[in-house]
Amino acid sequence: MAQSRAGRDQAMARSRAINSYP
Repeated sequence: MAQSRAGRDQAMARSRAINSYP
């Protein structure tokens, strides 16, 4: 459970960073 949560949080942060770029 904790691993899944951490994986999702990481994926979200990565997606957000990519979206932030032009």
